Amino acid sequence: MGSHFKVKKKRVNNMENINIEDILLKTGQIKGFTQICKIDDVMSNIVQKFENDFKTAKGILLIFELSEKTSLFKINDIMGSLQESMNESSEVVFFTNINNDLEENYIKYSIVITGLQY
Repeated sequence: MGSHFKVKKKRVNNMENINIEDILLKTGQIKGFTQICKIDDVMSNIVQKFENDFKTAKGILLIFELSEKTSLFKINDIMGSLQESMNESSEVVFFTNINNDLEENYIKYSIVITGLQY
């Protein structure tokens, strides 16, 4: 799945390895959201809530939690699809975490979008 966007993204498994300040200190308004849903519904949920914000965001932080039985390829597919909706100059950081309290094929995601101008 190719993309013409040059979104800066990092995939890390440890919060200590990323500088969240780079995302949180973007000038402008900030939005955030956390939800648990079926992994097959996550794309429609995110796009429905944030499609317009993704186009103007300067920074986007995405945190995905999933059961260890759920394939990480699902996250790769989600990020590839989301990248098509994002501003090409946005700085995007995402990471994954195992949460065994979640059922298989369910995901908990948190999004922080910064630098919004209205």
